[in-house]
Amino acid sequence: MALRLTVGRRIAVLIVLSIVAFVLLGAISLSRLQAVQLQLRKLDEVSLAEVDISRSLSAELTGMRLETVRHIASRDPAVKQAAEQQVRKHRENLDSLLAAYHQLPLQAELQQKGEQFQSRLAEYIDAVSPLLAASKADPDHPPPVYNPKINGAAGSMGTLVEDMVKASREDARAERLAAEQDYKAAWGQMIAVIVVGVLVLLGAGYVLQRSITVPLNGARDALAQVARELDFTRRTEPAGHDEIADALQALDSLLQTLQRSFSEVAVQ
Repeated sequence: MALRLTVGRRIAVLIVLSIVAFVLLGAISLSRLQAVQLQLRKLDEVSLAEVDISRSLSAELTGMRLETVRHIASRDPAVKQAAEQQVRKHRENLDSLLAAYHQLPLQAELQQKGEQFQSRLAEYIDAVSPLLAASKADPDHPPPVYNPKINGAAGSMGTLVEDMVKASREDARAERLAAEQDYKAAWGQMIAVIVVGVLVLLGAGYVLQRSITVPLNGARDALAQVARELDFTRRTEPAGHDEIADALQALDSLLQTLQRSFSEVAVQ
């Protein structure tokens, strides 16, 4: 038994296609937007945090070195006490920043630089502590500010911080570019799905329109010919299994009946 694809079913199919197209558009758009959201979240939580921590490390390191020089150069016990507290505070801030830096999901190379910085910081503190103690014990005869071990550790930390800041900026720039590319790709996919959906709907609508208007136009032409020429031999010969085909078959039956009736009248 052939499938009876009525006009109502065709319209239902068109509606279903419309719903599927919009659902597909929504699903693709949502997936792409979620990808962009993840990129932006990573940019906020990782890349920008990495930049802020790297800059803060540089600032704290500079502050600690300045306070160390102030402690050794000054002869005022109050100044030395304040400088010593500031050095301790900078050290605590550096430890906190390094702990936060290690918690970030960074590349192995950056994690290694953070560990190297922490090691050089420990060397710097070990070298500076005896100098600070000597400077505090004898303010009038402070030890020399220049110390190869201190300067070497400080220089290594400065280089490491510069590398970390540079790498963090590059990571943030790369994440930003990736987010922008994903955003553009999401818009491109949305437009592509919209275009495809519109084309599918236009094609389905055209097929639906043709399936209705073609047989109706044929019926109109047949009735016009019958009315004009009284030619009851004309048939519409409908194809399909819908309401329109049923109506055209009824019209053909009517024309056949009229043809037979007029033939019998002509014979008599």
